[in-house]
Formats: sequence, C-alpha cells, structure tokens
Amino acid sequence: MFRSTLAAATLALFAIAGTASAQSTTSTAAAQQHRFRRGDLFEGINLTAAQKSQIEAIRAKYHPGLEAARDSIKPDWAALKNARTAKDSAAIRAARQDIRSDRKERGEILKDEHDELLKVLGPEQREKFEKNLKEWNADRRDRRADRRETRSDTREIRNDRKEVAADKGEIASDKKEGEKGELKSDRKDLKSDRKDLKKDLKDHKQDARDLKRDRKDR
Repeated sequence: MFRSTLAAATLALFAIAGTASAQSTTSTAAAQQHRFRRGDLFEGINLTAAQKSQIEAIRAKYHPGLEAARDSIKPDWAALKNARTAKDSAAIRAARQDIRSDRKERGEILKDEHDELLKVLGPEQREKFEKNLKEWNADRRDRRADRRETRSDTREIRNDRKEVAADKGEIASDKKEGEKGELKSDRKDLKSDRKDLKKDLKDHKQDARDLKRDRKDR
C-alpha cells in the first residue's frame, strides 16, 4: 500500500507540472493573438482630417458614459465574489442580475456610439470598419474563453495540490502504521524467543539432573 500511495503522489506532482506548463503555453499564445483594441477598429481605413475630428468628438461624447458603466460593474463583481464565498444563493442571483444590467447599459451606449460612427464613414470605409469590429468581437470572445480556461487550470492545480497533500498524509500514516506493525512483530518474535529460551533452560536443567542421576548409578 505504501508503494502504491507513493506512486499516486508522484503522478499527481507530474499532473501539476503538466497543467502549469499547459497554462503557461496558453497564456503565451493568447498574448500573441489578442492584438485588437477598440482603437484598432479604424485600422486600414483612410480617414480625412474632418472624419478624424468627427470621430474624436463622438468618442469624447460617449467616453464618460462608458467609463461610468465600466466602473459601476466593479462593485457588482466584488459582491458576486463575496456572495460565492459566503455561499449565499440569493446574493449570488442579485449580483448576477446587477452585472447583466450594467452590461446591458454599456451595450446600449456602445451601440449608439457605433451608429454615430458609421454615419461619418463612406460605404467602403463602413465595410472595413464592420470587418474590424467583427474581428475585434471574435478576439474578445477568445480572451474570455482563455480566461475561463485559465481559471479552470487554476482550479485543477489547486485540486492536484490537495490530492498531493492528502497522499503525503496517507504516506506518513502508512509509514507510521508500518513501523507500528514492525514493532508489534518484533515484540511478538521477542516473546517467542524468550519462551524458547525458557524452554531450553528447563531442558538444560532436566539434562543436568539426568546426568547427575546417571553418575550416581555408576
């Protein structure tokens, strides 16, 4: 049992190393792929000075609302985290509802900004802009997927560490039990040896008496 437990602990350690390596590789690939930002939506579009000025004015108009929407969601995420820690189902549902509301509000602001930006662009520019936006949204989804994968890997590493800790405890227990078993066996052997020695002494005394009697008979 001791050997099998030790093997299990070793395999768990390799699992941690493999998971951590996979997580590192995923993060590196994600960093290379996630190049799109909102400013890249006009990449490859030749804008006139007047268009640039209009676009800056539109973004300045919607920037405060977007910032406020982004800041308002932070306390909701904190509330969700606390609710999960407390395992409060009602609080979890309430926090999730607040997050959905904040996201909806921000989405509406982005849509209004998007519609105004399109009015500034010509037909070909709009086509390129929509293509960039599609790629930006796809990249955003990939980033979310990578974050979920990272969280999953982190949970897996934590579970592996718990398993290793449990295996170490079992190994220590097996070792302790093994030592107890060996000590018990040694005590049993010692008791048997003492019994045999006592019997030998008794036989020796009997042999001595028999020898003494034989000498008298002679």
